[in-house]
Amino acid sequence: MLRNNPYQLTTMATQHRIKGTRHFFSGTDTMKKGKRILVIDDEEVISFGFSMVLKEPGVEVDCAQTAEDARNLIAAHRYDVAIIDLRLSDSTEMEGFDCIRLLRSSQSNCRVIVLTAYGDNEVREQATALGVNRFFEKPMEPEILREALASFGVYRN
Repeated sequence: MLRNNPYQLTTMATQHRIKGTRHFFSGTDTMKKGKRILVIDDEEVISFGFSMVLKEPGVEVDCAQTAEDARNLIAAHRYDVAIIDLRLSDSTEMEGFDCIRLLRSSQSNCRVIVLTAYGDNEVREQATALGVNRFFEKPMEPEILREALASFGVYRN
């Protein structure tokens, strides 16, 4: 089922032409007590896929493919959880760490989940030192991510 596997959503993402900052919303525009998730990943298929898997009534999902887009969204909204890929471009820089620092300084109550393909011990230790709540390596099953979000109170069990 596509809803359970964001890595199989290539066709859907291509059809929707996801580019840059995207907002995926499920619920009503006047939602006041809903939850808000930020997905930061430079691969549009993954961002789109996770937005499809994570959205449900009462949960808003914003997506950013660049550190600049992420900074703009963080400045504009309060997040309950951020899911962050550490490497956001073809460079060797791990821009995701900058996003984590920004969240920690401006939204200290936001839970942070790292989802990366670069999960060696040094990277994991650096993430832990920045206060990351969960650390996962790609690829991973979306249900594991949903369980982590449920443990943070995003979803009702």
